[in-house]
Order: sequence, then structure tokens, then C-alpha cells
Amino acid sequence: MKKTLAVLLLTASCLPAWSQAPSGAAAYPSRNLTFVVPFSTGTGADLLARLLGPKLAERWKVSVVTENRVGESGAIGTEFAAKAAPNGLTVLFTATAHGTVPALDRKLAYAPLQSFDPVVLLGTSALGVLISGKSPMTNFKDFVVASKLNPGQLN
Repeated sequence: MKKTLAVLLLTASCLPAWSQAPSGAAAYPSRNLTFVVPFSTGTGADLLARLLGPKLAERWKVSVVTENRVGESGAIGTEFAAKAAPNGLTVLFTATAHGTVPALDRKLAYAPLQSFDPVVLLGTSALGVLISGKSPMTNFKDFVVASKLNPGQLN
């Protein structure tokens, strides 16, 4: 049985679509919501949860609380959300760590795919590797070679 809802990268741009229930559907949410962010304040997931929460609270007339539960690359907060009552009132705001943490820690107290129902992918982001323009390395291959030639020397 799925434990809670997972929201995979958030942006307020999907607020209208997410916040309207189909005709004849029971009112959601019936009680206050908790947004669990398994990362520290100021991260993308945190900022989006804090932007979206007040707008949903206003629209749905319930409180929306954002809780940061940080540690272990998001595993602590994700475990907390996985153990929440399966009533749809605890929403996990996560990112790519949800898919990568199992490769790093095979003894998780939750099953990343089985413990959650994805709700919506609301945003994406890019990740890059940058080096100083003054460096003799001009591409990633040069960086890898230099790293192998000088273990522990580059940061």
C-alpha cells in the first residue's frame, strides 16, 4: 500500500491545475496539509514548497505547514514522510535525490518506488560543472585526466 504522496520538483506554475478538484469529487484536503522537504531551507524544493503552500492554503482554506527534515541526502525527511498516515495530507517535496539515494544507501527504511505515489513533476533544473577560465583545462575530459593525475588535489 502506498504510504503518502510524493511531489517530485515543484513550481508554482501548476497551482491552477493542482488546486481544482474534478466536478463531484470529495473536497480535498479535508484537514491541514504538511509539506515535508527533506532538504535544508533555501534549496529549490524548499523555496517552491514555501511559495506554493500559502497559495494552496488560501485556496483550500486549510493550513499548509512546510517542515524541513534534513540529513542523509534527503533520506531522513523521506523516511518521515513514508511513515506518515496514508491519508494524502503529508506531501513530500523531493528532487533527484529520491532516485539516487537508494544507490548510495541500500538499507533505507522505506522503498522509494513502493512507498510513494508520484503526484506531478512541476519543474526541472540543470546541473553543471564549471572551472575557472584561467585553468589549463578546457573541457570535462581535461578535468577527469587532471583529477586522475593529481588525486585529492582538485576541488
